[in-house]
Amino acid sequence: MALDVYALNCLSRIPFWRYDLIVLEAAPGAQLVGLIKAIKRARFLSGAPIIVLAPKVEQDMVVATLRAGADAISPIETSKWVLLAHWDALLRRREASQAAQLRGM
Repeated sequence: MALDVYALNCLSRIPFWRYDLIVLEAAPGAQLVGLIKAIKRARFLSGAPIIVLAPKVEQDMVVATLRAGADAISPIETSKWVLLAHWDALLRRREASQAAQLRGM
């Protein structure tokens, strides 16, 4: 498994189409507008699941990120085992969907 890390200020240079899973971290105190922009760009360039990790998950942020194209949003302090299980489920679902498309279903 490969892992690439980019800062959101490099948004225009991030090759989102290369990834099977995209994890975006909302920095404490960061503007929601910047996060929404990153989600929309990632969704435009990739069909991969998009996960948002945030220091504090509030209703407005959940609604905005999901509407922008994120697949899930979780608090940053969530157990790594819970996050990995969730991400694994998203990847399995994506693989099953891609396999069904190849079979013409």
